[in-house]
Amino acid sequence: MSKTKYEKELEKASLSNLCRRCEGKGLDYTGGREALIARLVEAERAELKQAEEPVAEAEQANEVEAEQAAS
Repeated sequence: MSKTKYEKELEKASLSNLCRRCEGKGLDYTGGREALIARLVEAERAELKQAEEPVAEAEQANEVEAEQAAS
């Protein structure tokens, strides 16, 4: 799997910057670079997924309303 722009950005960041980013998101900020990057990437994915859920729910509601209006 290819790396995202965010992952590439994190790989260039200093260890102290990665620690600050983790701490700022309320994540554990101990461990090595790979562990910190993995936590930040997972948190980013969770945030994106959470942002997409309301859109998916709204689309489903619109489909149901359209079906009801058609019948």
